[in-house]
Amino acid sequence: MIRNLTFIKTILMKGVIDKEEMHRLVEEYQEDAFSILQHLVTESPHRKEEFARLWGDSLGLSYVNLKKTFFQKDVMFKIPQDYAMENKVIAIYQFGHVTTVALSDPTHPFLKEDVAKYLNTPVNVVFSMPDEIEDAIFSQYQSD
Repeated sequence: MIRNLTFIKTILMKGVIDKEEMHRLVEEYQEDAFSILQHLVTESPHRKEEFARLWGDSLGLSYVNLKKTFFQKDVMFKIPQDYAMENKVIAIYQFGHVTTVALSDPTHPFLKEDVAKYLNTPVNVVFSMPDEIEDAIFSQYQSD
């Protein structure tokens, strides 16, 4: 469960849904803001990128649409495919001594540190949707 009041307030402020609908969703998903995000994406798939960007912003992170990015394969392969799939994480590129990594749950308490151990570099975290990470893992790891 991820509680994210900033996301909920932003969705209301942007007029995506009204207060009554948000109250219903908060109750239905027991205050799990990530489940609310997924609900919104399911209901309005054409706004997925907008919602994902708002989620990232609410966490102070950039959103990266993995379908529109290039991967540095030698860096990506440092994370075993099974681990990447299980944890919904993919390394994108290394710049200098820092590796940029997409996580579907950037709030996970230990994931960033675990990934940094695989990469042997500090990690810069960005947010991507879980299905986007799964698709990227499948296509990128299989392409070699």
